[in-house]
Amino acid sequence: MSSTSTTTPLVALFGLLAYNALAAIEPSIVALMHQVGERHLVAGRNPISFCNVLFISQIVSLVTFLALFHRDLTRENFRKITRRKWHCLFSYVVLGSVITQMLYFFSLDYTSVASIVLISSMQIPLAAFVNAWLFREVLERRQMGGHVLIFAGIVTPFLLATQASMFSNAGWGDMLAFFAMLCGVANGIFAKYLSDLPLGVIGVVASGASAVFFFCFASLYFGPEHFQDLLVPYVWELVFVYAIVLVVSRHIIRQLSFRRASNQAINTISASYPALAVIAAYLIASQIPTYGQMLGVVLVVAGILFAIAPGTRKGFLEKQVEGERAAVRVNA
Repeated sequence: MSSTSTTTPLVALFGLLAYNALAAIEPSIVALMHQVGERHLVAGRNPISFCNVLFISQIVSLVTFLALFHRDLTRENFRKITRRKWHCLFSYVVLGSVITQMLYFFSLDYTSVASIVLISSMQIPLAAFVNAWLFREVLERRQMGGHVLIFAGIVTPFLLATQASMFSNAGWGDMLAFFAMLCGVANGIFAKYLSDLPLGVIGVVASGASAVFFFCFASLYFGPEHFQDLLVPYVWELVFVYAIVLVVSRHIIRQLSFRRASNQAINTISASYPALAVIAAYLIASQIPTYGQMLGVVLVVAGILFAIAPGTRKGFLEKQVEGERAAVRVNA
């Protein structure tokens, strides 16, 4: 490939940029919504709780997917889903749409967006080694070096921080983000087995099942009164915009962009996510990154770029992108 621009249409490039930008600002938007709720308490309670946000966003996503992809919801498509596919789909929903989101939401209450972004970046080298172990994918020295840089960027802020901070609230938030990252790696494995399912089926099942799970979990764990602020008007207004702009539209933009973009364009533009997320945290949520976090972001971005640099073989990220683009072609 001669260049990113000559192999990818301009529309697809803008789509990739939009997708990464939306993914980057999501943690900051969630943190900002929580801050808005703190300033507009209802009887001393923050109505923008993680349960309310997740439940409403999944309801909005479900209605949107039903409206846009109702043609995928045929009896024939559901009959094609084997028992193993149903197990994978259920695991995909529980890990990706439920547990991972819950852990990330909890972690935002204790630690900064920059820390969450850096910890979530650990998913790249960890997923590479898991795929090399499970799917016998070969890692070149160049890719190994890139993953080492990514790992160095992740641990740098924690090495520069004080030892006492590991046992503070921020330390607990980092642990929650770490477990969320592990769930994300496992969720990626299940996603490989669902690439042949129509987009509408996955979207409707995931959104509907997640909404039911969130409501039942919160009602049993916190009590039914936990949703007593669910009908506060401004909560629906904020979460509706969040669900449409950051959940549904990002998913659709990703599908359209991956279908027309080259692997080089997808890899290169995706490498901007950590830096964009930290910048968004500063501009939107007023979270100023520490020196260690900034240094970590630089190392992570450098590691990603080094791992995706052209080589004699297709590396893990290139193979992952090709698999995702094949899934997009099937679902299109």
